[in-house]
Amino acid sequence: MISGLILAFQFLTRIPVPIAIDFNDKNISRAIGFFSVVGIIMALIYSNVYKHLSNLDKEISAFFILILMVILTGGLHLDGLSDVADGFFSGRGKEETLKIMKDSRTGAFGTIAIVLLLLTKFIFLQKIEYQNLFFAVVNSRMGVYILILFGRAPSNGLGDTFQRLAPKKLIILEIIIYMVILIYLGLAYLYTFLFSILLAFLLLLYSNKKIAGVNGDVNGAYIELSEALNFILYWGLSYGDILN
Repeated sequence: MISGLILAFQFLTRIPVPIAIDFNDKNISRAIGFFSVVGIIMALIYSNVYKHLSNLDKEISAFFILILMVILTGGLHLDGLSDVADGFFSGRGKEETLKIMKDSRTGAFGTIAIVLLLLTKFIFLQKIEYQNLFFAVVNSRMGVYILILFGRAPSNGLGDTFQRLAPKKLIILEIIIYMVILIYLGLAYLYTFLFSILLAFLLLLYSNKKIAGVNGDVNGAYIELSEALNFILYWGLSYGDILN
């Protein structure tokens, strides 16, 4: 079991875990089941740092949190967003789109997507509390399970591996338990997760149209977009005094 957690950290973060884990189907399946746990741990790190930076200006706090996010993830999800933007907005067919997404170079659409995403996060992160940041991060990691459960890989790769080896019953159970917890905390928290799920399905449909499936880049793009969406939603809920 511990091997799955370590592998999940190695998949989703750049936090150094100097332990060699066999890259076999059993460990990969376990790792996928631990994606939610990694999300919770990352959320705890971000939210606690944000809380302790509360004595600084909001702009400075938001800036440091975004830097921390990039460092701990190694920009992995941002890279996925960039690849998706370059490929999906290229106006090409499936094969050419996939070829563009695999290109290590960042194009104009990818650059624009990263700039707009970080700017959106920077603006709305200043408007929310550390508790909201926690749930925004967890929602995005739980929401990516939708892509893993319902997506199909357009080609052999990480996306295909995730979908083939995903412990579907465990994932569904995790989602149900999480939703029950959110209901207990308040319907507003549940609504943000439901919007995260909606975003996952919309991205799934769009990705199916563009590349006939979902790959690792799409998963990464979803995590970034979902975090930004949750920042906006929590700002809206706080502005409307719904969370209080």
